[in-house]
Amino acid sequence: METFVTLSVIVLFCSFLIWLLLSHRVFKVLETRFPKKYESMGRPSLLSFNPLTSNLTFVKFLFNQEWRYCKDKELKWLSKVLLIIMVLFLAGFLTVFLVFSLNNNR
Repeated sequence: METFVTLSVIVLFCSFLIWLLLSHRVFKVLETRFPKKYESMGRPSLLSFNPLTSNLTFVKFLFNQEWRYCKDKELKWLSKVLLIIMVLFLAGFLTVFLVFSLNNNR
């Protein structure tokens, strides 16, 4: 069971790094191709301090699938992948948490 948790944490960490890289690319696409949308989201960025509201706005942008209305194939593809990674990351995190909790209760 210890190996499962260790391997899962490594996979989750790698998916988090991929999430960061793809998020950075989405921010750049929004900034250059959709500046009004980027501004309305609070100018989200990974490298500078942003209020929590701009990060929540970005998550809403993904979950509400607002990217579907943008006529940009790259933005649509990146957003779909980020949404899938986020859902899988949360499911994986909950699974590791439950396995770890159940294992420690024995």
